[in-house]
Amino acid sequence: PETLDWHALVHYLVVPRTAERKCSMVELLADGAQPPRVVISHWWSEPILDMLACVEQLIKDHKHLGYDYRTPVWLGALSDSQHHDVVTV
Repeated sequence: PETLDWHALVHYLVVPRTAERKCSMVELLADGAQPPRVVISHWWSEPILDMLACVEQLIKDHKHLGYDYRTPVWLGALSDSQHHDVVTV
């Protein structure tokens, strides 16, 4: 779906899949350390397909630096554990 955003993905996929280990999605899926080459901050209401298009463009624009589909790109929703208390100020 074109309108799937980070709120929905985290609620319906990330949190349930990582609940047992209380870890990030990266920790669940990776078979080793994943030091980031790029860290991207995102808006939680942004459609995921829009973010993926931006990441694809980033890789194309930095191909001369060796970026490709294997380049570790960290997104907060996937690289941070979503199993923590939310503090409001």
